[in-house]
Amino acid sequence: MRTSPLVILTVLSVLFSCVQDQKTPSAPATKIPDTLKAPKPTIIETGLEPKGKYIDTRYVYNLANASQVIIENSLPKGGLDYTDNNGKTYVYTVFYSKITSTSDQPIQLTIDFPLENYTLPLSLSNAVKIILPHEEINTDKVELFNYGLPDINTLLNDNIPDPTSLQLTIPSKGSRLFYVITLFNHGVEGTVRTGFSLIENTLYYRVNTLKIASGKLH
Repeated sequence: MRTSPLVILTVLSVLFSCVQDQKTPSAPATKIPDTLKAPKPTIIETGLEPKGKYIDTRYVYNLANASQVIIENSLPKGGLDYTDNNGKTYVYTVFYSKITSTSDQPIQLTIDFPLENYTLPLSLSNAVKIILPHEEINTDKVELFNYGLPDINTLLNDNIPDPTSLQLTIPSKGSRLFYVITLFNHGVEGTVRTGFSLIENTLYYRVNTLKIASGKLH
């Protein structure tokens, strides 16, 4: 006795429907509370523009208390040779960073570069030392050579042997500006780009493709 093709198709359709009904339903996605999410930056300005002269990157971080932290990193100045007391020649560049808080409470900024030198990933024969001068900088100095940083040779002589660190208080609804010097064993191909960014409460400092965990905001 031959079975009709129509009957076979009907039976298969019923069996497939039953198997589908017996599948375990997918578990609903777990929603992560907003308070546990790391603040994500919105880059709203890069490169040069009339209101951001000398600014390379500007990051805006929306925090859990509805306030913001804004980090601005400058373009380089300098790029000149420096010879230390032992006759070794380096190449230095000068930058500044500005951190602004819209919070009603002051924010403590701690930066620390514990290593004497950091090897560049794309140039293993070259290394960089990062120096944080304690000299004050303000917006009136940004037009000047080396952003107005005075007597750089003496400053480098005093800071080369030691690790470098900086502690600042960002006032409520205020800003702080500070210098950063990068000191290379020899020249870097192309233009040096650097800057601080924030992941959760940890500051990271970038020197081209090198990224260093360098401090905290708290």
